[in-house]
Amino acid sequence: MTEALGGILKFGFEELSATQIEACHSLWNRGSEKVFRNRNPKVSIVELDCEQSERLKRNRTENRLKHKPSKRDVEFSDNLLRNEDKTYRMNSVEGEYPEMNIFRIENTNKTAIEVAENIVNHFKQL
Repeated sequence: MTEALGGILKFGFEELSATQIEACHSLWNRGSEKVFRNRNPKVSIVELDCEQSERLKRNRTENRLKHKPSKRDVEFSDNLLRNEDKTYRMNSVEGEYPEMNIFRIENTNKTAIEVAENIVNHFKQL
């Protein structure tokens, strides 16, 4: 992983003349986190928070069903979402990661476009 990341960064900055490269990893993946941290990156996290009832509704939209095959078995998908909500905490607690720049958006009543605009505007200010 370390060599792969080094190669990606070298290619991006040297071959593509990129001025910024964005990457992400799951918070539970401590190995990937270590690889990223060893490069002293500027880390920013976006957390989306949405009420379960709205997430269940969104799982049934035409666009979601068209582009996400895993959502097409609606009963299975709904049950999975409910069970994961009972089992896992999906967002951090305020102050849990004080060293990280976490941008939280409550998006229950926002469109995808509104959320994307909020994210872009937030990072333009950094």
